Amino acid sequence: MCPQKQTSRPSLENDSGGINRRIITWCSRRRPSRSSTSTARLPRTSPASSPSLSFSNSQTLCAPRSSALTTRSRSSPSTTRAHLYRSGSRSRAAMPWTETLRSGRYQALYRTASGERRSAGSFDHKKAAIAAATVAEENSRKVGWRDPKVAQQTWREWAAEWWPTRTVAPGTLKTDAGRRDGRLMPKWGDVRLCDITRHEVKKWAGELRDEGLSPATVQRTVHLLSASLTAAVDAEILPGNVAYRLRLPPADNTKERYLTKKEQGRLLAQFEDDSVDQALVALLLGTGLRWGEAVGLQVKRVDLQRKMLRVAEVWDNKSRELKAYPKSKRRRDVPIPPWVARRIKPLMKNSASGFVFEIDGNVIDYSNWRNRAWSNAIIGAHLDDGEVTIHTLRHTYASMLVQAGRSLEEIGKLLGHLSPLTTQRYSHLAKVASDEVLDALSDPTQKPKKAPKRMANAWQTDRLRGGSGLYRAVDNRASKPH
Repeated sequence: MCPQKQTSRPSLENDSGGINRRIITWCSRRRPSRSSTSTARLPRTSPASSPSLSFSNSQTLCAPRSSALTTRSRSSPSTTRAHLYRSGSRSRAAMPWTETLRSGRYQALYRTASGERRSAGSFDHKKAAIAAATVAEENSRKVGWRDPKVAQQTWREWAAEWWPTRTVAPGTLKTDAGRRDGRLMPKWGDVRLCDITRHEVKKWAGELRDEGLSPATVQRTVHLLSASLTAAVDAEILPGNVAYRLRLPPADNTKERYLTKKEQGRLLAQFEDDSVDQALVALLLGTGLRWGEAVGLQVKRVDLQRKMLRVAEVWDNKSRELKAYPKSKRRRDVPIPPWVARRIKPLMKNSASGFVFEIDGNVIDYSNWRNRAWSNAIIGAHLDDGEVTIHTLRHTYASMLVQAGRSLEEIGKLLGHLSPLTTQRYSHLAKVASDEVLDALSDPTQKPKKAPKRMANAWQTDRLRGGSGLYRAVDNRASKPH
């Protein structure tokens, strides 16, 4: 320690928007060879040997000039914050700071926008370390910034880590695996995550379209890449998903195949009356259920007295198991038209397995049923144009409701659509010159007609009347063979 007297004073200086207060201690020592007095800095002390600094009564420590200034105390003298903080300023966790290494160098530290601690390197001088940490912190908060020390792994490496963590249906996982190996790996497998750009993804989507893939297939393929990048963001590997909400070619739904009333009648006439096959097709036409929801329908989920059924499970044909949630993970109630209820009632009474539709006590297998019953039926009904599939029956149900004047929101709930955008594909089927539109555009010179008193909205009225409006919309007038 210095044998001469010690004095202390505070020094305030601006540094990166904050104010740094340092306690500078001078000690003077007379050297034998010089008559002048030189200044020297006190040696560093470790926390163990000197846990705190003490001053004599004759020494004074100046108070801050502003009461709004507060200091951040640290347990170790070798770790110092670069800033003091003003009231109302950004959080302390966002401020750069330094830590002194054993080598005597200063390590520049900062936190990213997500609060993760990062280093900007080590420097000989503290000011240089603070400056580097400040620049690194500001860059980390810029849109599109990528940490140069992360996201260096390729998409192939990340896919191997991300793929086992996906929680999707086995059938979806198998389909996505084909897209991953056939489309994503050849394009992005050897590309580092930090090198994937929005422009390149959009360009790749155009290449897929030029190869002849349908817009729907292009969307699903790009969405798979987007899902992997979103997972990388959640893992704090990437700051953002460059494929998020990427504008892609819209799916052309105007070519969707729908069955007319006469076509529905011809199709039902190809099956034996009161058979399981005819009842199954009738249910698909009259309720719009997906295949897995229809064959997985249990007797306990059907209330013929209320003419309602509840979709609570779905049958996975690939894994041969009943799952406790539908595709959109949302349970829903669907009205049953009388002509459908009449066909499934005897099947419910004779069910041995608890399922409405069964053959020899087993759930109907999709491939077997398609080859045994469906293929012959569409040929006999003259619907073998290559566009009619089992899913066409679901589109037909939606089209009948739209043309009957039902709202897209109501139709989406009946179909189990999680997103209203999915139901928009049927909007072009709505009647443009509907009665409601014509009433709104009535002659203003005419005295308006007094509207009848209504006790409930349209949906509630249908429920009170036993769902007659919905039943009329899907009433199979062609259920009698034409």
